[in-house]
Amino acid sequence: MWVPSHMGIAGNEMADTSADKATKTIALPTITDIPVNDIILSIRQKTNTVWQSHWDSVPPSNKLKKIKKCTKK
Repeated sequence: MWVPSHMGIAGNEMADTSADKATKTIALPTITDIPVNDIILSIRQKTNTVWQSHWDSVPPSNKLKKIKKCTKK
């Protein structure tokens, strides 16, 4: 979206033109080359790491923690 809020200010027209051109010419990388299973595995590993970190901060006096020391099955 273009808003002509600074018309007539030296250099701004050129900056607007360059910015507009950049939005039309820069191609963003796609992640289609990454197998879905790899994405799922990465999400699962990160989730387990965060979950274990949270579990480690639970006080040792917690009744469930006395039974289940870690989050892994």
